[in-house]
Amino acid sequence: MITDRQTQPPTQDLRDPASYPRSTQLTERCDLVMKGGITSGVIYPQAVCQLAITRRLVRVGGTSAGAIAAGAAAAAECGRDAGRRDAGYPRLAELPERLAEVIDGGHTRLFHLFQAQASTAALYRLVAVAIGRGGRLGKLLRGSFAAIRSLRPVPASLGLVLPVAVLAMTIVDGGAWGIVAAGVLLFVGMLVAIVWSVIQRCVHDLPKNHFGLCSGMAAPGSAQPPLTEWLADEFDRIADQPTGSGPLTFGDLAAHQVELAMFTTDLSAGTQNQLPFRARVWAFDPSEMAQLFPT
Repeated sequence: MITDRQTQPPTQDLRDPASYPRSTQLTERCDLVMKGGITSGVIYPQAVCQLAITRRLVRVGGTSAGAIAAGAAAAAECGRDAGRRDAGYPRLAELPERLAEVIDGGHTRLFHLFQAQASTAALYRLVAVAIGRGGRLGKLLRGSFAAIRSLRPVPASLGLVLPVAVLAMTIVDGGAWGIVAAGVLLFVGMLVAIVWSVIQRCVHDLPKNHFGLCSGMAAPGSAQPPLTEWLADEFDRIADQPTGSGPLTFGDLAAHQVELAMFTTDLSAGTQNQLPFRARVWAFDPSEMAQLFPT
């Protein structure tokens, strides 16, 4: 257990390379396991940096967002001796600020990291409105527009053609009640068409995108890096990987006496597996992996 007397004061400049002793100067060691949760993932970087002032990280693990934080922490320990603000723990300490930076269209970098593919963009827009900020009226307007954009051709045709035809006939005849009834029918038809379209997209489009709204790779036409590519580059910079040396690996961490371990679920076998794998029992299709990971 780490007590308050063992840590440095919270006023320590975590972005100053001088705050972190070189690995050869530290005798205290630390093992960390980080749980999941979006808030935890934002809090972890500077908490890890605070510990790194007096300790070397030797074993790091985590789940979900905590696994991402564990990877960043292991990379920072790997780059501890870089002695620069753009590597090691100083760069890790700036991670929350970089995620919150507004970079394009009034959105933060964190927002741009999650990019839906073409097949799931309509569903993602609906989810983004539901979990986004804003008042009820603003959400209603944005949600209505996103819902209309989610319409598929067949549901839109069957759900809207008949009401529109009835509305056109009543307008020609001039019957007020007919116009009201056609308007109600149009509203109901639109609602049915939207629900039908969303169900179709969930049944057909999600499986094609590996059962996720965002694969972690770039959306068509996006000018911003997606989550997986950004994380891969960020881990390399934090670890002070030499240019052209390839991505940071578990072997690179082991060479710096850092052990990173995570768990993943094997749905086929109904069990869990530790990363890195302890045995070479898996096969993979490079073309499928290319959809989820950068070169």
